Amino acid sequence: MVAPPLILWSAAAWPRWDRRRLAEAVLLLIALVVIGQAVFGGWFPAPVQNYPLDFLCIPILVWVAFRFGQRETATALCVLSGIAIWGTLRGFGPFVRDTPHESLLLLQAFSGVTGALALAFAAIVSASRPATRRALAWRPSSTPRMIRSSARRGRNHRELELGCSETLRV
Repeated sequence: MVAPPLILWSAAAWPRWDRRRLAEAVLLLIALVVIGQAVFGGWFPAPVQNYPLDFLCIPILVWVAFRFGQRETATALCVLSGIAIWGTLRGFGPFVRDTPHESLLLLQAFSGVTGALALAFAAIVSASRPATRRALAWRPSSTPRMIRSSARRGRNHRELELGCSETLRV
């Protein structure tokens, strides 16, 4: 859980955020710490401390994945994993069992699944961002060029179909 953020943050230039984006990141970090402490840190009263509330962490991770990116998602997973390990070893959270070894194995399974899902969401969003930017930058003046290009592709597709069907008949 530590290697992905280190690799992702060192691989590319640091992002330049405006005040709104920075405020959102700070709010997100505060929400992540509060929810992480509520689920894994024992902030709930004693009867509720070990309820299976681990699913409360997922919306925050999805928020990071959709609004930020892979680096920030990996960082959020690292922060959440640190809080979860600390709380689980202290006897708090939904994964506490008789031995620390058993507790940490359950926590590792949870961290692996949520980490894989959150990073997959972040990768999908990152891959779709250029297409979204192109769609938002579309201008009506580009329509004739798009129609000509589409017609040319249609002719090429029909020629390919005819060629294939003739080859298959032989």
